[in-house]
Amino acid sequence: MIIGVVPIVIIVSLPYLLTWDFQVTFWKMHQILSSVSEEELINRTKDLPEVKAYLALYANPVMSIDKDFHIGVDYSSTFCLHDEKYCDASKAVRAELIVRMNLDTGYPQNSAWGCNGSLTIFPLSDPVLIDEVKNGC
Repeated sequence: MIIGVVPIVIIVSLPYLLTWDFQVTFWKMHQILSSVSEEELINRTKDLPEVKAYLALYANPVMSIDKDFHIGVDYSSTFCLHDEKYCDASKAVRAELIVRMNLDTGYPQNSAWGCNGSLTIFPLSDPVLIDEVKNGC
């Protein structure tokens, strides 16, 4: 009889356990976001080699704080492939560098690089990532 009860208890409690994980994640995010300014989060990423390589290639990116199930500092630039007077928006290129923050420390944890929507996650300061960023889209 106990053997049949254990699977039922696990199945019934699974949604609560998953909800608990999300609650802990959002609590950690709230703790960081309420104690550190967005400017400080950006400053915590500015000396990373991948960020320096990105800023050398894309001088005026849009910088924002991503708060969707994680905290990330997003650098993004959208530009035309060719220098033309009128840019065809359907042919625009989007280069993105995302630095995700560790929810336990509030400091950079890993980076993601991508062009036109496809992102690849790398460890911080990975030489392969830095080369890809330097090569651009």
